[in-house]
Amino acid sequence: MFGKKKEETEVTGDVEKDMEAKAMAEQLGQQEAPAVLGWRETKALRKNGYNEKSSQYTKSFVIKNKRTGMIVELRAASAYQAANFIGWRPRHTILIKEKDVTVEKEAQDKISSAEKVMESKMKNCPALQ
Repeated sequence: MFGKKKEETEVTGDVEKDMEAKAMAEQLGQQEAPAVLGWRETKALRKNGYNEKSSQYTKSFVIKNKRTGMIVELRAASAYQAANFIGWRPRHTILIKEKDVTVEKEAQDKISSAEKVMESKMKNCPALQ
């Protein structure tokens, strides 16, 4: 009980094979599938109103949670705010990439204006309906 050392576990052949397979996968460039958002993250995003607030920000942050290994991309003013949106502690996150999404906004505006023009032309031409 007290004062006794825990016995070290022996490495079996199966563990070694798993380690070798993982090393081979890394060498080949294969990565494990990314984790899907859980109910906690989804609930935090919904509670913080991310869907409504995300359209007003011009930067996108890719952050990784140190503990779970989960990677997400969120629009926010800062990486700190992105971590708070998803309900993670900012000190448990790592900023992987920061992107500017003004180009994407301009493209979305052009697409929406083109759709409006197409709709107005469809109203004027009965053959297109």
